[in-house]
Amino acid sequence: MDPSAEAPDVAVQDADPNSHLNLVRARLSLRHKHPALGGLEDFRILYAKTKACPFVYERTAKDEQFVIVLNPSA
Repeated sequence: MDPSAEAPDVAVQDADPNSHLNLVRARLSLRHKHPALGGLEDFRILYAKTKACPFVYERTAKDEQFVIVLNPSA
């Protein structure tokens, strides 16, 4: 637990639409609305290189298809 006075708390995070809490809530909502984003659906790597970005994969379920691109580089 962060004892500092500047430590985030739920009330402050809840009131801020750009907070980390609300970002996580939005991502969870998106995942629940789209079965293809669930953990048990089809997963296929489209592009991956060792120690390089981006990492690209596809998630599919029934009539949904998502192409996810992750690029954590600067």
